[in-house]
Amino acid sequence: MKNNRNKKNPVTEKLAKLAGGGNARKKVREKDYSFQACRKSEYHENAFSRFYTLPRKYDKSIRVKEDAENLHVVHFELREYKHRDAIDFAAKTWEWRNDSNTNQSILPRSADRNLLPTKCYYTFYDSIRAYYRVIAELEDKYILMACHTNLHGFHRGDLCFVEVTDRTITKQYGFSVIGKLFLGDIVSVSKLSKINNNPLDPPPRALKMNQESELIWEVAEMRVLERNFKERVVFAFMKTGLAIVKGFNEAMKVVFNETDSINFDSLYIGHAFVPVKLRYKFLEGYYTREQKLEVMKRSSKFVSCPSALGTVYRYQFSEKLTDQFRIGVDAFKIHHKFYPEDVTELCAQMGQSAVLTIFDGRSDSRLFLMQNCEKSDNVIRFSIPNPFKYPTEGLWNCNNRIKIEGYEKEFDGTIETVLPNEKDRLLQICARVSKESMKEIDFRYGRTYVVYQREPREASFLKNGFLKDEASWSNGARIIRTLYGGKSQRSEVLDYSQDPILSYVFPSDPPVPLNKYQNQYVQMITSRNYPMVLGSSPFGCGKSMTIVMAAITALKKSMGSQQILVTQSNYASVNLIDIARKVKNTDLKILRYVSERNWKELPDQCKTEFDKPVWVETTLRRLAYGEIPHGKDFSVRDVDLILAYFVRTPKKFLKDLLCELFKNRYSKNIGEICTIPVSKREKELFEICMKFNKRNVIVITADTLQSVPRGTKGMENVITIQIDEACQLPECTLISLLVQFPNANYGLIGDIQQLPPYCEDDLNGKLKEYGIGNTMERAIQQKMFPEAILRYVYRCHPKTTELLSELFYDGKLISGVQEEQRNEFMRKRPDIWPNPEYPLICVDNKDKGYKVGTSCANKTEKLLVKQIVQSLMEEKNGYKLHPSDIGVISFYAAQTTLLIDSFRGTQVKCGTVDAFQGSEREVIVLCCTNEKISEFMQLSNRLNVAMSRARQATIVIGNLKGLSEAKYWTTILKRAEENGCVVDTNKPPFQVVDRQLLEMDKIGEGRQEKSNPDPEEISEDLREAGKDTKKEMNNRKENKRGQGRKDKGAEKKSQNPGPSRQEPSESNEIHPKTAPSDDKNPKNDQNPQRNRRRGGRNREAATTKKKLEIPSNPVNSTENKENEAKPINPTEQNAQEALMKTGDSKQKNMQKQRGRNRQKTDKTGDLEKNAVEKPSELAAPSNEKRKRNRGRRMPRNKKGDNNQDPSGLNDEMKNLNAAEKK
Repeated sequence: MKNNRNKKNPVTEKLAKLAGGGNARKKVREKDYSFQACRKSEYHENAFSRFYTLPRKYDKSIRVKEDAENLHVVHFELREYKHRDAIDFAAKTWEWRNDSNTNQSILPRSADRNLLPTKCYYTFYDSIRAYYRVIAELEDKYILMACHTNLHGFHRGDLCFVEVTDRTITKQYGFSVIGKLFLGDIVSVSKLSKINNNPLDPPPRALKMNQESELIWEVAEMRVLERNFKERVVFAFMKTGLAIVKGFNEAMKVVFNETDSINFDSLYIGHAFVPVKLRYKFLEGYYTREQKLEVMKRSSKFVSCPSALGTVYRYQFSEKLTDQFRIGVDAFKIHHKFYPEDVTELCAQMGQSAVLTIFDGRSDSRLFLMQNCEKSDNVIRFSIPNPFKYPTEGLWNCNNRIKIEGYEKEFDGTIETVLPNEKDRLLQICARVSKESMKEIDFRYGRTYVVYQREPREASFLKNGFLKDEASWSNGARIIRTLYGGKSQRSEVLDYSQDPILSYVFPSDPPVPLNKYQNQYVQMITSRNYPMVLGSSPFGCGKSMTIVMAAITALKKSMGSQQILVTQSNYASVNLIDIARKVKNTDLKILRYVSERNWKELPDQCKTEFDKPVWVETTLRRLAYGEIPHGKDFSVRDVDLILAYFVRTPKKFLKDLLCELFKNRYSKNIGEICTIPVSKREKELFEICMKFNKRNVIVITADTLQSVPRGTKGMENVITIQIDEACQLPECTLISLLVQFPNANYGLIGDIQQLPPYCEDDLNGKLKEYGIGNTMERAIQQKMFPEAILRYVYRCHPKTTELLSELFYDGKLISGVQEEQRNEFMRKRPDIWPNPEYPLICVDNKDKGYKVGTSCANKTEKLLVKQIVQSLMEEKNGYKLHPSDIGVISFYAAQTTLLIDSFRGTQVKCGTVDAFQGSEREVIVLCCTNEKISEFMQLSNRLNVAMSRARQATIVIGNLKGLSEAKYWTTILKRAEENGCVVDTNKPPFQVVDRQLLEMDKIGEGRQEKSNPDPEEISEDLREAGKDTKKEMNNRKENKRGQGRKDKGAEKKSQNPGPSRQEPSESNEIHPKTAPSDDKNPKNDQNPQRNRRRGGRNREAATTKKKLEIPSNPVNSTENKENEAKPINPTEQNAQEALMKTGDSKQKNMQKQRGRNRQKTDKTGDLEKNAVEKPSELAAPSNEKRKRNRGRRMPRNKKGDNNQDPSGLNDEMKNLNAAEKK
């Protein structure tokens, strides 16, 4: 008993310490700050220590010296840095806690523009040090971030970020390093000093720190690690001032010469700094794979800084290279002093680097906190800052590949839409992520997420000498020389009268005979007499069927050969596969080549059973089960790799079904198998599958083709490569194909009267010409290769074909269908279509568009489109259009963004004209958006694509006055007027009422007023461990509701500003005007108890409402009366008291002020008095949750208007609010 009495209560001691008792103060004064004591303490407090070996004893006699000049790579030095070294540095900082930076003198800056030498003598095995990376450059300092999370763990947030200033001493130099470092530099810090005199104990939590936080430490002494320099790199300038560097797929920053001017068509030679990429955010030294996974899990909670862009720091103009660059495509045509092969290689290499940089590289290496986050329908919406000084607009664009980091994980995504918000200086972004990521991303509880652009994928670059080293007789070399001014490969097109064309029949059910123009193309491409054949195919001429028929014919002529079909988009790939599915009784074995990482991000409509990830999984499973005979030549290495593939996803196979070879290997070597990095050996898995389950037709996109490794086994027998929509193929991609498959025959099939290759505005001049180019147009105009022209149009209504043939094809097109095959919709929908014999109507929209950044949008047009699409999907006269039969095209990106959001989750496709090339729908709604018809809307190729997407009918929405004055549009409008197809806008669905626009504004404002919860208000324990109980999480929610409303409201708005009010957005409910902007529940003003918790209503207002005798919930008013009549039993009273105790802090303070000296009985009486006032969530026990949720719903009136309240409660509350404000 005595021992129990003398035993100290840990809870009491903790409370005494928090209260600052005498014993606690004595302990603080007596805290041991010796190195050994701090070292021991840091080791035990660091969350990573348990996964590493025990720290060594600090012994100064152990000195292993090594010359830092012998370290040729930074990775070697970082590899030698262990967890115990990080603990030593963290412990040493306690000795520097009183060292102020004011004791250090300010060093002079160097006038010499030369860089710092990076190799220096340094013994690091016995030194105290930590490694940091330069992540931001300000006028008078650099911000550095710790390279390893082991250094700070979760408890030392002060060590996450440090500063380098003019006081920082760099080893062996007596001047300041300000202006001498690059973003991405890695430094070894050996001493720190305090920036201010604030006490260090306790340090801030690490998860709360970011580069904009108030920093504690300044670097006192450091050393710059060896840098990675590239000498004499060749580069050219973009419009943004960044550099396109030959052999790199990412732009570089340039330190400009003060006196030099920039010429975009010139080449320069300079020296470049390339940042070293760190493999992990944590240190090596763990024992098992399980420990590594735990370390990765904890490290992933911290934000990682993306690798910085490289820097060109010293350069000069190159006259020789510039002269070669300007010769370009005339290398083999004109006489000059250079070798034509050198000119061709230089231009092709620079063009390839430009295309890879623009379409696959990063244009911005910054990391941003995601604001206003929400998710729905496999997409996430968020905002990032768009500052005036360094804007993000123009750097964050559609199809940019991004990485999102958040609560313990990171996710890949692709930007779908970007909308600038000029008012709040934000970019509103909508991004597409995989289904697995959507399940794991959670924006609740104020969790912090950051976003940055992904680093580029590995690409195969054109090497020096790729043309010189290639045999001159190969098809690839012959085609490249012809493209750069060499001898034409064109022969006379086959004469029908002298050399009869063979007839081909597409083997579907029923069989489809090809027309004579299609037969001509198939015969030319399969004859192998021509290295390249051009197939001019206007819209809807059956080119996809022609391509598949050519592949089938080539396989019959050459058994065991392979074909590659290249498309420009995933949708086009699916279209080709759908046509190939119709083939019967052939040896066609299709594979759609797409990486597993990209495949996960594709929407479901872009996935097929022929996709590479599905095929690989099926083939490997059949090999492991013994369903595919593999013989004795199956290596142990391959067996281990296949088993590692399935161990990564154990649900995909059954261990008991393994064949004997795999089962024995699995039982004996499971430990080593688990350590195999499967993701890095995707190429080997593909080669194994091709060896035992070979495919002979490979469908691939042009973008994916850039990342296919050269020399991949299983693709050695490619004899024919056909490129669909070849008019959009970048020239550098074609040259890469020619180099990779020099002996194949090529077919370019497309339409030069449609859109050329897409190109960002950042690329212009010679870089655009050699990288993007317009190969097919140049080849046809200069008659470089033989050409087959398709003329029969099978897609459009005959009168649509006639109109477009007259406008863009000199009347040469022939309709291949009858009107009865393309007018079913118009015949059965006379309520919409005025003349069933003409497939075009025009809708007059007099509303002016408004600017959104550099683009344009239109509210009325958006509403019109929604009404029209809704009407189109109604069933009339036994005919109904499905959502997948309808397409909405807009010329403006901003309007496209609004339309995509409106129809998200449906099968209605919305997109720009570029996105619709190669697609078709039964009915197309074409949006002109702006009152004035811009010049780009009058381009023949763009208008041709927009008007040729519909099989049956096209609906044009635009300002008729503007259309009547625009090129080409005048003819289109005139034909519509002649056929009585200018519709009456006073009848639905073409009528827009002002009330509808007003409702759209209210919906938009209600949605835009939402803001993200402030991450700083959420406990770090929830983010760090995620071990909180449900009760504790509910307490946090109550605290966030009450305390954050008044005190944090303004701060939230400034930190996380909402979307722009310029753009209306869709919502399922209309928010009343009385609801505060920060409140996500618009009915809160109808609840006095909730108002008191928010701190925005006084006691007198609640009493006034009680006198009015208005029930808190009009829907459940009867239920409330029953509750009012019932006496409160002790159980309910205890529940009420418990709920009151778990309320927010503001409510508790108000209760204390009203009755600090009251007795417990008085409190009980107050509870009974206010029982009627409390909402059902406070008055009812917890098991009444369903009734509470139903009680929150507001009734709708007969007209379905959410704003009108039949009980008159809203009017009473408006009067009440006005009285309170006075």
